Amino acid sequence: MRTAILTLSLAAFGCTALSSQTPPFKDEVDRLVRTFRMNAHDNGAFGDGTGLQTAQVLTAMGYCHRFYSFADGPVVRPALNFLVTKRGADGLYQDDNAAADAATTTAWVLEAMAVVAPRDFARELSDGARALKAKNAENQRPFGGRLDRLRQSVTEAGKGADLMQKAGGASATRVAEGPMRTKDGNLDHAANTEALLQLVACQVIARGQVASAAPTVSAAPTPPWHPSQQRGVDFLLRQMRDGVYMVPKGRDSKDLVGEPGLTSLSLAALQTKPKALRSDAETKAIVQGLAWLLKQQRDDGWFSEMNVNYIACAAVLALTAADDPAYKPVLDRVQKQILRLQNVEPAYARSDRDYGSIGYGGDERGDLSNLQFSLEALVATGLDAKQSDAFEKAIVFLQRCQNLKSHNDQEFEVRDEVSGKLQRSESGDDGGAAYYPGNSPMGYIELPNGARVPRSYGSMTYALLKAYTLSGLTKDDPRVQAAVAWLGRNWNLDENPGADPTMPEKTKYQGLYYYYMVVAQALDVAGVDGLEVVAPAPGENQTPTTRKIDWRAELRSKLEALQQKDGGWVNQKNGRWWEMMPVTCTCYALLALDHCR
Repeated sequence: MRTAILTLSLAAFGCTALSSQTPPFKDEVDRLVRTFRMNAHDNGAFGDGTGLQTAQVLTAMGYCHRFYSFADGPVVRPALNFLVTKRGADGLYQDDNAAADAATTTAWVLEAMAVVAPRDFARELSDGARALKAKNAENQRPFGGRLDRLRQSVTEAGKGADLMQKAGGASATRVAEGPMRTKDGNLDHAANTEALLQLVACQVIARGQVASAAPTVSAAPTPPWHPSQQRGVDFLLRQMRDGVYMVPKGRDSKDLVGEPGLTSLSLAALQTKPKALRSDAETKAIVQGLAWLLKQQRDDGWFSEMNVNYIACAAVLALTAADDPAYKPVLDRVQKQILRLQNVEPAYARSDRDYGSIGYGGDERGDLSNLQFSLEALVATGLDAKQSDAFEKAIVFLQRCQNLKSHNDQEFEVRDEVSGKLQRSESGDDGGAAYYPGNSPMGYIELPNGARVPRSYGSMTYALLKAYTLSGLTKDDPRVQAAVAWLGRNWNLDENPGADPTMPEKTKYQGLYYYYMVVAQALDVAGVDGLEVVAPAPGENQTPTTRKIDWRAELRSKLEALQQKDGGWVNQKNGRWWEMMPVTCTCYALLALDHCR
C-alpha cells in the first residue's frame, strides 16, 4: 500500500507548519473552496462533475492551510463517496467519456483519499495502488509532481517571496474579485481548479520554506493504533456477549438482556480500530453486535422505549461507522424520527425558550447535550445544513445556551432546583455554554439585580462548538470565536471546568469522560489543530501569557495515564451520568482517542 503516491506527505517536503505564519493566498484559497462547495453537484462531485476534478479539488483541500479531513463530515464526505462510484472492475477510477486516462484519474483519486481520509479509505488506497502497479503506473503522484516542479523553480529563483509572487500571483489576481468564469458567464471549472492547485502548492512550499529557516526536531508521527487503544478494545470485548452488552433484566433478576444504548456506544468504540488491523474475534463481535442492533429497531424507528434520542443517536454512531449501504433504510427512519423530536412549529413559537431544541424524547424539555448528539446523527445519516432548516432552528436554541449577550437576549423566570422559588435568569457574556437556557448543573452566578446567570462549563461549551460547526457556522463567526476563546481561557484536563467553587468538590468531576469525548470531537470537527490557551497573569498588573497547545497530544497523554490496569477507564471521583460504569467511560475514552491521531 505504501507506494509513492500513498507516501506523499507534507513531512516529505520538510513542510512543518508554523501557526504564527500567515499562509500565503489564504483568502483566495478559501474563496475558491467555498465556490466549489456551494456549487457542488447533488451526487457530491465538485467542478465539472468528473472524478478527476473532484479528486483534484479534494487534494487541494487536504493540503491547504485548513487541512480538511474526513472529520469535516459533509464538507468532504459526499465528494469522497462520489469518487468511490468511479471505480471500475479493474480497480482503476475513470469518468465516462473522459479525456484523462484511467491511470491519471486514479492517481488523483488516491492522492485525495490519502491526504483527506487515509484511515477510512485504507482498502480503496491499497486496492488502487495494486491496480496502478498492474498498469505500470505506480509511481504517479500528480500533486507531488507539481510540488517538485514548483520547488525546483523556488531554488532557481533564489528568493521565496519573488517566487510566490510569480508562481501564485497570477492565479491570486484572477480570483481576487471572485471565481473565474467563461465568456458566457458560467463558472470556469478548469481554470478555478488549476488556480486552486497552484495556490495550495505555494502554501505547501511556503510552509517548507519557513520550516527550513531553522532546523527543528519533528515529533514522531502518531501511530494509527496505540497499545492503550488495544487494551481498551480488549476490555470492551470482555464485557460483551457476542457483540452485545448485557444487563440484568430486572433489579433482582439474574437473567441478562441486551442493552441497546451501551451496545451501540461499544460497537462505535470498537470500530475506531481500523478494519485492516482487526482480529477475527473483533470483526466477529462487531458483525454480531450490529446484526443484533438492527433487530432492535422498532416499527416507529426507535431502538428503545426510554431515552429514545440518546440511544438512537448512539445507534447511528455504530451503524454509520460500518459504512454499509444496506443500513440506509434503517438510518433514514432514525433521521425522520429525530427531526420529529425537534421543538418547532406548530407547537413552539420562535420566541419560546426551547424553540429548536431536542430532548430525550417524549415531553421532556430540550437540552444542549441531546441536541449536539442529534445534529451529529442527522449529519451522519446524510442531512446537510444547506438542505434542512432544522439546523438553522437549532442555532436559535444554541444561542440561548451560550452566555453571549450579543446573540442571547433571553430573560425569563426559572425555578430554583433546591427551593423551588422563581428567579429571573439572564445571559452572561463569557462566551461559554450551559446545559439549557437558564440551567447549569455547575451552579449560577448571582447578579446584584437579583437575576442569576447559569455557569458556563467545559463539556457544554465543547458541545456548543461542535453543534455550531455541524450547523454550518464557520471559524470567523463571533459565536464560534467566543466559544473557542472561553475554551482557551479554561483549558483543563484534570476536571470538567466551570463549576462554582463553593459547590462540593466532586461537582467538577461530573461527566468527566463525556467531557474528554466532546473535547476531541469538537476541536477536530471545528478544525482547531492548535488551541490558543491563556494562562492567568502571574501577578497584579501583569499580562496573561498565551501559548498554542497540541490538544491531541495532551489529551492522548492524559487518557493513557488514566487507563486502569484491566484496560478500561472509570470515573472514580464522580459516577454521575453512568460514569460509575467502566464500559461507559471506556467507550468515551476510545471515541476521544480516535480524534487524537
